[in-house]
Amino acid sequence: MCDCIERPVIWAEGVVKQTAIFGENLVMRRRIEVDVFGTNIRVDDIVENRGFRPTPHAILYHVNFGYPFLDEVTQISGDLDGDLMSAFNGEDKRPRDDFVDYFQEFPVVSTTPKACVEVRNEALIGGVRARISYPCKLLPNFGGWRAFQSGVYAHALEPMRRAEPGNRTNEWAGTLGAGETAAYWLELQLSSIHR
Repeated sequence: MCDCIERPVIWAEGVVKQTAIFGENLVMRRRIEVDVFGTNIRVDDIVENRGFRPTPHAILYHVNFGYPFLDEVTQISGDLDGDLMSAFNGEDKRPRDDFVDYFQEFPVVSTTPKACVEVRNEALIGGVRARISYPCKLLPNFGGWRAFQSGVYAHALEPMRRAEPGNRTNEWAGTLGAGETAAYWLELQLSSIHR
């Protein structure tokens, strides 16, 4: 007898292939689940090297936020470098015609296997937050992309794994051997700040 309770979800699955003659033959299987009565969205990916030789492999999740969620009072918090979060929280986030978009790396400082990063806006609908959670070991790098120019106005959270062939940082050589797979997941939770 199972003491677990199944939760109803809406799901979709797809396959993406990245292939080249004399190059890589990667296949990514993705499943996205949305809790019917909940606040979570989950993405599960499995990347497989179907080629006959090792191939470089990297992955980046681009979780984008725009207006009205992004505005002057939007703040970030979580398992990232405190000085960089404070700098983001204190900067002028109003849209400007002359703003040039840029990417900034944020060191992950989680002491648990799972990192969480939150974006919140206390002025929107009485306070709204979006929290992403992901495995630190599988996605050890993190960045933020800012595009605060008028007409675009977006901010993205980007957990990632770089392809670093030859580098053994985080026990990752940056390649997938022939027939090898790599599995990743990311959860996005949307909720009220006061809940």
